[in-house]
Amino acid sequence: MTTLQNPSNFAVDAVSAFKRTYEALFEQAHTEVDRLNRVNAAMHVLEESLLDPERVRNMDPAQQIMLAELLTRSSSTSVRNLVQFGQLFMNIRSVVGLLDGVQRFTGTAQAPALRGGSFPGLPSSIPNGGIE
Repeated sequence: MTTLQNPSNFAVDAVSAFKRTYEALFEQAHTEVDRLNRVNAAMHVLEESLLDPERVRNMDPAQQIMLAELLTRSSSTSVRNLVQFGQLFMNIRSVVGLLDGVQRFTGTAQAPALRGGSFPGLPSSIPNGGIE
């Protein structure tokens, strides 16, 4: 015999699962940002050593050309990553706004921190939780 779940319990469970999933994603994002900071610090040390103007001047022309190509690719990749980050942030804002809207509509907001647009990893200064 199949039992149908009360629609309000389903809404609470659905919103709770959605919220827990995105909280876990934001937590993982913080971990990745910390890792990226360590990698960037190491890269900075390497760049200071390898891109020393005197060292570059002493390279033969073939090495200089290879370095120029590498730096051009690196620059292009950095710009592409920044554009992707911008798109990701807009998607996150939409998800947070969606969660806030669902919670307000269904009355299932369980955590006081989620009221007023506050969400882990997102500044609480966004009016209406990012809903326009």
